[in-house]
Formats: sequence, structure tokens, C-alpha cells
Amino acid sequence: MAAMLDRHPEVAVPEETSFFFTGAVRPRLTKPSTHDALWRELPIWMGHMGGDPELMAAEFKELPPTARALFVLAMQSYATAQGKSRWAEKSPWHLRHIDLIFEWFPNAKVVCMLRDGRACVESCLKVPFHTRGRAWYALTWRYASRLIRRFEAKYPDDVLVVRYEDLVEAPEQTVAVVDDFLGLVYQPSQVDPAAVTASFKTSQEPWKQRVNEPLDTSRLSAWRETLSAEEHFLYRKLIENELRYRGYPVENYQNIGLVSRLKMTASASFNRVLATLVLWLKSVTGRM
Repeated sequence: MAAMLDRHPEVAVPEETSFFFTGAVRPRLTKPSTHDALWRELPIWMGHMGGDPELMAAEFKELPPTARALFVLAMQSYATAQGKSRWAEKSPWHLRHIDLIFEWFPNAKVVCMLRDGRACVESCLKVPFHTRGRAWYALTWRYASRLIRRFEAKYPDDVLVVRYEDLVEAPEQTVAVVDDFLGLVYQPSQVDPAAVTASFKTSQEPWKQRVNEPLDTSRLSAWRETLSAEEHFLYRKLIENELRYRGYPVENYQNIGLVSRLKMTASASFNRVLATLVLWLKSVTGRM
């Protein structure tokens, strides 16, 4: 979806900035600061988003010394450099900061892409930098889906949930709905994989190569064939309720032995407790 929006002639979508949870910037999101301190802590590559970091630093000196002003400057500089009039940002875990985003940008619109949690997890397990196991990623998906629920209820006119499966199966219609939500006019080039997009550097992120390929509906359920009965059972124990709430079918895998059943149940229980503790610690320490 980020690439499809970036292909729109009015919208620029850079790489993920992770601005709201970058370690050095995060403590200054809502606290007074100075121009020098904020600029020093800005991720280096964001300073180049407009092409000339010295010019951007000089422009920032003319603005209030706030994280919001710096973020807007970086994004607007990028959009201008791309010849676009609007910008969007796509870091997944900015989901945790939607309240602050709406505080900063009361007229903002948020599009949440949602995919079957099992497909998400199996995809995460394939990237070279993954550090967690299947159960942890499954519970992270459940946590994210529940966060989206909360924001759907809190900002019903400004948060749109789009299922990845709908995008793959009906790209033109789905992108048109998103464009209408954002006040854009749909452009056929948005769903053309040959159209240029700067949202991803696939040479540096080879696992995102398919962004430049035609959408493939056969891959939507490919993950099902790779899972064992025990792994399907583990998903049921971890995220069945959230999957059903989101309209995803859940198979009833009963043909596993008692030992495997007990093992998967114990793993699910342990990881639920661990995930709850970790998320609580992050919330009380401000690391969300």
C-alpha cells in the first residue's frame, strides 16, 4: 500500500522513518528541547530527505525547537524533492503513537493494513533480522490488532482498516477506497508494479522485492502448506479469537498427540505471560 500511494502524483511516501520511537528522539517528542539537540538526534538519513542537510538545518533554525516541527520539515522537504504536494509515513510501530499523531495533526488520516496473523508471522520468520519465535510474533500481531480496534473506535472517521487480502484480490477497487478516504483521485498507475516508487530500497531490503512484481493471489494461502498440525494448533491457542474477530477462518486441528497438545498449550501460556510483562514494562518505562 505504501508503494501504491507513493505512485500517486500527489503523495510522497519515504522509507520507514521510525521517528516516533527512535531512541534518541522519543524522549523529546512532547518535551521542550533545543534546535541543536533535536537536529543532533535526528537519524542521519532523515537529514538528507530534502537533498541538502545544511539547508534543512538552517530552515529548522527558523522554526520552533520542537520534534513536531522537525518531523514536518523533514517530510515536507522530502515531498518537495519528489515534486509532490502531500506526504505520508508508513512505519508500522507508529501504530503505538496514533494518539500523539492526531494531537500533532488533527486532520490526519490513518490507514492500517491488516493481514492474517499467521501469514504475518510466517513472513516475519523469513526475514534475516528476525530475533523472536513464532509464538512471540503471533502475540505481537494480536496486540497490534487490538490496538487498531481501540483506534477504530476512538477515531471512527479518521482510521481506515484495509485487509491485505482484499488489496491482493481486488487492487483497483481497494486502492480506490483508500484514495477516496484520503481525498485523492484514483490513478491506474498506482497498481502498476512497473511504476516508479521510492518507498523501498529493494537492493538493501531484498525481502521486499515483490513490491515491484504483480500481485499474486496464490501466495495468500501459501503459508498454510508449510505449517505442521502442531503449529496450526499453537496459532489457535494464541490468536484464535482475534483471527475470528477479523474474519479469518481457523481450522480445528485435533489430530495431534496429547504430548504435542500439552507442549503447545504450555508454550502459548508462557508466551502470553511473557508478552504481557514485556509490554507492561515498555509502557511504564516510556519505551512504547
